[in-house]
Amino acid sequence: MPQPPDQERTELSHDINRVLAQLPSRCRSILRLRYGLGYGPTEVAEQMGYRASSIRKVTNRCLAALTRQLVAVGFQRDPPSD
Repeated sequence: MPQPPDQERTELSHDINRVLAQLPSRCRSILRLRYGLGYGPTEVAEQMGYRASSIRKVTNRCLAALTRQLVAVGFQRDPPSD
C-alpha cells in the first residue's frame, strides 16, 4: 500500500491532535494508552482504574466521540475523486 507524502501525514497528525484535544481527558488518556502506546485492554483498564470487562465499551465510546469530532471538522476517510 502506498504511503502518503510526509506533508500529508504531518497535516493529518496535526488535525487528529487538534481534534483529540477537544475530547474529555479520560478519552484522550484511554486512546493514547490503547493506540498511541499500544497497551492492551487489560493494561488500559488497570492504568485508568476501570474493570477489564468494561474497558472495551468505554474505548468504543471514546472512538465514537473522536469520529464525531473528525466528521464535524470535515475529515474524510477517502479523498474526493477528481
